[in-house]
Amino acid sequence: MIRRLPCWLLLFGLGWPPAGATAACDGDGEPVRIERIAFEGNEVTQRITFLRELEFGEGDLVCPRDIELARQAILDLRLFRSVTSDVATLPSGSIVVTYTVRERWYLLPIPRVDASSDADFGYGVSLFWNNIGGLNHRLSVSGVRRELEERTLDNETIIDARYDWRRFLGSRNNLSLTARNSNEAAVAGERRYEDLSTSLGIGLSRQLTRRQTGQGWSLSTSLYWQHGRNEGVEAPPDEGVLTLASVGLGYRDVHSSVYSERGISASVAVSAQVPGVSDYNQSALSGRIARYLPVGERAHQSVHLHAQGATYHGGPQGRRSDAYELGGAGNLRGYEDEFAEGDTYWYAAAEYLRPLYWDWLRGLVVLEAGQVHRANFPEREKDLMLSLGVGLRMRLTWFVDAEVEIGVAYPLLDGDGARGFFGGSS
Repeated sequence: MIRRLPCWLLLFGLGWPPAGATAACDGDGEPVRIERIAFEGNEVTQRITFLRELEFGEGDLVCPRDIELARQAILDLRLFRSVTSDVATLPSGSIVVTYTVRERWYLLPIPRVDASSDADFGYGVSLFWNNIGGLNHRLSVSGVRRELEERTLDNETIIDARYDWRRFLGSRNNLSLTARNSNEAAVAGERRYEDLSTSLGIGLSRQLTRRQTGQGWSLSTSLYWQHGRNEGVEAPPDEGVLTLASVGLGYRDVHSSVYSERGISASVAVSAQVPGVSDYNQSALSGRIARYLPVGERAHQSVHLHAQGATYHGGPQGRRSDAYELGGAGNLRGYEDEFAEGDTYWYAAAEYLRPLYWDWLRGLVVLEAGQVHRANFPEREKDLMLSLGVGLRMRLTWFVDAEVEIGVAYPLLDGDGARGFFGGSS
């Protein structure tokens, strides 16, 4: 089966998940029966959240490696700063396995102040609430207002919300709900008007392999509704309603070491408007792949390889829309924000990370390349872009998936000289 995969997937090491453990321990001791499974240190996380990550239960025969694999599966939830296991043997010969965790802080409010060298300024707040109810649900809400110096926008206000219900109703399905409202003060020549947009989305993904949450193969589908309208005396016609359906296939085999990761993830998705309930045509095809490779003997020293691309077609009649952007702290760090825009793009990056005394602080060297095509503004359709950057990446292990990076990058092709970059994720 692996020989039939495209060679670019083989290059990244993507294959089918390995077969499950056999009944024999293959030289790693003898199978032993588990009398009881216990969890300690979990003040928030519920017992069911742990149990659904294990491939065994009380009364089952297990090997020593199964106990370690379960410890790693719990750590891969990324909800804990550490996970340890302890095995106690009872007089009957059966065992009690205890997993002890150190929980992270699950509520993270972040005031936002955004600024760039292009005289853009923004402010707002973001809220991340992980492990809601101890069930690994997640809520994220953000609101931001930006004052812009662009040819098409004076300012914008955006409110976003997303709720992820993992293991929906105890199944292998994951449910997501999204909502977004934006208000842009738009400019079209001499005209000034309000560009308003409201959108709602619902997505459902199904794990195709019986593995821990978010790992293995998954099939996803979503339905997205958007209403675009324009207000003002000089406003152009409304964009109308778009109802978009999408389907995607993903693979994930990424494992956490708290301060670093190892493994691979990949996905591909296609979307198109739903006929009869959309005022215009729109479609897109996208894909991405990431590989996390430990290198050398130093713990948490690694190389990250990223590649992604997409193409977009259609859109509201009479509206210029560049779907994708390259440049800024999120990608192509050596170029200003939105340096290149278009309806088709590709991007690739190689990152080298090495701890600097502390594991939570790593030095970063990143080489990035990308290109966009089919831009509405010809000057924004750039030739090959190439950027080299150095900096620091800090992982805040008290919170879930919280990282901050800062550094300087230089555009090797075109661009306006060295630029500082600062960003974060959660």
